[in-house]
Amino acid sequence: FYSVDVDCCYLFIPSDLPIYNEGYELIKSHGLNINAIHMPITNEWADLACQYEEDRKEIVKLFSKLVKELDKYNPSAYVFHPGGFGVNQDNVSEYTQRLIKSVNVLTEETDKKICIENMAGKYFLDTSDQMLNLLDNCKKAYTCVDVNHFYYEKPEDAIAKYGDRIGCIHISDYDFCHLFMPPFSYIVAILFIKYLS
Repeated sequence: FYSVDVDCCYLFIPSDLPIYNEGYELIKSHGLNINAIHMPITNEWADLACQYEEDRKEIVKLFSKLVKELDKYNPSAYVFHPGGFGVNQDNVSEYTQRLIKSVNVLTEETDKKICIENMAGKYFLDTSDQMLNLLDNCKKAYTCVDVNHFYYEKPEDAIAKYGDRIGCIHISDYDFCHLFMPPFSYIVAILFIKYLS
């Protein structure tokens, strides 16, 4: 392993808390770098496509501040869920337009990759065509491909379409029945534990 991904669970907690620095020091002490930081995905207060414009702007300000604070850990990318609380087939275009505005602001806040993760079966960024539409309107953004989030197409087909717009990939062997299916996850876990020992 050369790098790890890290989850940032709190939008409102400043990044100068000891746990951030302690975690970073632990990662560095094992000769690893941070590949991506997965940003908070709590509720409507972390929704980059929030249907209430003033709230959406405030959410973008909070994420912008957090990105600037976390840049000191030098990740290659930030991964955002697109949000879309309340999205349905009738308003997906409106949600997409709001997300485009938010993502374009965030890409100006950092030189790291801003990646938007594909979603599973929500009408919102759940196909590669929808993601490519977003990326066409967010020239500096990338996608985070979650291979477990494809209902309507094969992950490999979407990956071929995305090309160099892929910023990172989430690989999962979850089949909606078994959280960890040996041997893949078992092997990765054993290798990871041995590497850190």
